Amino acid sequence: MKNIKIKGIIAAAVLCVCGIGAFGTSHNSSIVSAAQATPKPTVKPTHNPTSKPTGKPGETTDNDEDIIGEKGYLTENELDKIKFSFEKDNYAVILNQSIEARFTSNIPKDFVRYTVEGVMPSVASVNGILQEKKTVKIKGDFVGSDYITITANVEYCDDEGNYAGVKKLHAKTRITTLGTVNEDMFIGDFTSLTFTQYEAYADMKYEFTNPNIVLFEGNKLTGIAAGTTSVYLVAGTKKIFAGQITIRGNGISMAETEVTRAVGSAPYQLNLYNAADKSVRWSSSNVAVAAVNSTGQVNPLAVGEAVITAYVKGKSGFETSYTCKFVVTNPVLSLNSVTVAKGYEIVVSISGTKGGGVWNSANQSVAGVYSSYEYDGNNQAVIRGYKKGTTTVSVIVDGVTKTLNVTVTNPSVNKTFNVLYKGAKSVIKVKGKGFGSVVKYSTSNKSVATVSKTGVVKAKKNGFARIIVNVDGANINVAVNVGSKKAVKSVMKAVKVEGATYSQARRMSKGYYDCSSLVWRSYKSQGAYFGDRHYAPVAANEALYCVRHKMSVKKRYINKLKKLMPGDLVFYSRPLNNGRYKNIYHVAIYMGQDVESFGNETYTYGRIIHANGKLVTQSMLYNQSNCSVIGRPFK
Repeated sequence: MKNIKIKGIIAAAVLCVCGIGAFGTSHNSSIVSAAQATPKPTVKPTHNPTSKPTGKPGETTDNDEDIIGEKGYLTENELDKIKFSFEKDNYAVILNQSIEARFTSNIPKDFVRYTVEGVMPSVASVNGILQEKKTVKIKGDFVGSDYITITANVEYCDDEGNYAGVKKLHAKTRITTLGTVNEDMFIGDFTSLTFTQYEAYADMKYEFTNPNIVLFEGNKLTGIAAGTTSVYLVAGTKKIFAGQITIRGNGISMAETEVTRAVGSAPYQLNLYNAADKSVRWSSSNVAVAAVNSTGQVNPLAVGEAVITAYVKGKSGFETSYTCKFVVTNPVLSLNSVTVAKGYEIVVSISGTKGGGVWNSANQSVAGVYSSYEYDGNNQAVIRGYKKGTTTVSVIVDGVTKTLNVTVTNPSVNKTFNVLYKGAKSVIKVKGKGFGSVVKYSTSNKSVATVSKTGVVKAKKNGFARIIVNVDGANINVAVNVGSKKAVKSVMKAVKVEGATYSQARRMSKGYYDCSSLVWRSYKSQGAYFGDRHYAPVAANEALYCVRHKMSVKKRYINKLKKLMPGDLVFYSRPLNNGRYKNIYHVAIYMGQDVESFGNETYTYGRIIHANGKLVTQSMLYNQSNCSVIGRPFK
């Protein structure tokens, strides 16, 4: 079977011959000329925003045995063929580590958007979903077990090809977060290490930083000498921290061999094991850094290191010493306050310490904080804005609490799509900023359009430029298309009647349009009549006029958006003979390129305006294979 893939959007196709039906979808960006005070209302599209709107027609999607979307779109009857589930019913992850959970799906990527429907924050967090790889990265946050659900939002059409809605499908799996090993035992005691019993770690081996103090056979670990060892799971270059084991002798020992505390933290109590009936004397090697009293309580005073020593006197009068390295730090946050846009992130870090912090947001609904502490000494966290408001993020490190104020904004711009002629200007206005917001503007092509520090866009020459508005970590795209003055004015003429009623019978009456009369009535004010000054020709005759009068360009430009210009006319043909030039049945006005970003990816696609069978509306440029002629009335 021939599998036709519609790029970026599921569009309903409606038969039309210059008004005997049309086709298209709507889009929710505003198009405003330099002379307009406010943008026109737009219509929400019925397409999958995560799909890249360019590609080769006829390209297949998935190789599943039950092929769906054979017609170029999903039908309601095909929904029962969908296979969507996690590959496994259970996954396990070590605390503070991450794994990938894979799900299976035979849904063509152009018709679905995957979202995390439900994650219980008491157990795990989800860092993202990869549309192409069909994997979910899961981080174990707290010991326990719960479920995670992925939702597939599937767009489908009826058997006529008309958009019918979105079907929500769910895949569910259990996530178990395992605790790390933290054993404090004496020589001769044993414990079991069971991490490799779980599939995620089955191919890994245990590694000990101090292998001389333990005997490891099977999963049984026995303490054979006093000391401390960290436990890792290792496979090749992959190394995962699994916990720490302390082996103590049967005699007297210091409870800690190294302690890190911050300046200003509460005094820290050091302890000796098995010395309750002994005479103990305490001392510090650097009393300016850390002072210790007669009971072993240490007061951190200044940044530096000191060795705290406990001298234990036996019955004979001989003193045995036991030491602890005491490190005093001064942790400092990289930011005291931060402003971040809703849906975006900013990284904050701690310096002046080797320890890992425990992060918390006072209001998780406004902003969340996620630690990325690794065992190489880095200490960072990501703050993500969820809704407009303020909150406080804190971190406990080395016995002290550091805080920063977080303001979440919800910035937007007055218009994201512009059609201008050379020399024209447009002003980008940013809304939803905060008191501490910083706005920066940049352009992808200075030769086409420039932008000032205050957001004034100036058209320089024909072409396309992407204006990036950076606000509080958010990058907002503004499309700028520059064309000839007559072509741009013709486009804006069509935009002014957006929302007007489609009618072939009343195509020349006020307030009514079909595809060809929309073109004729929009272009005649600029001197383009397509051979008839009094009545709109049908679309086929408009195309024939463009060809005969050398007012056309190569039709392959339809797949090279940078070759198209605002005001170009896209004529569509059908395979069946309708008795007209090239069997043309529909025409649309090309407006220019639009741009959208999803994650780190940015996509451009063509935008058109046409009378599509119901209304004069804007749509994405689609059905490229049906294009037979591209008219260019104005150079």
